[in-house]
Amino acid sequence: MKVLISALFKTTEAIAQEILNEKGVDVISYLKKWWADLCNSYLVEAKWYHSGYTPSFDEYWNNGWISISNPLIMVHAYFYVTKETTNEALDDLMNYNGIIRWSSMIFRLIDDLGTSKHELERGDVLKAIKCYMLEKGVSELLST
Repeated sequence: MKVLISALFKTTEAIAQEILNEKGVDVISYLKKWWADLCNSYLVEAKWYHSGYTPSFDEYWNNGWISISNPLIMVHAYFYVTKETTNEALDDLMNYNGIIRWSSMIFRLIDDLGTSKHELERGDVLKAIKCYMLEKGVSELLST
């Protein structure tokens, strides 16, 4: 774990330094926050799994759109494709506003729909649809 965390930290610092050199914006604190959010969302899912806890759909959803990792990918990409970064843009990024949040929700649903029964059997956490079904007492098959 130390090697992994060290590599992650060094890579994040290198990305931040590159952005600082090219754009004049110091983003290291932002990148650390986004990595921490992702790691915390993974920790929440691990706790749910190991305790046997079944989250409500809302609990799952509020954590799952971050654990899909799209927010982290999007904010990294943002710094590489924009010419200027404003404080307003950084505030929006910090709060995961707009396209980051909505695209992450779409990716979460797509990922959850693609999850097989075998992934769940080998230890993957419950997915959005399963959480909803358990919470609402509905079946997978709906009559037309």
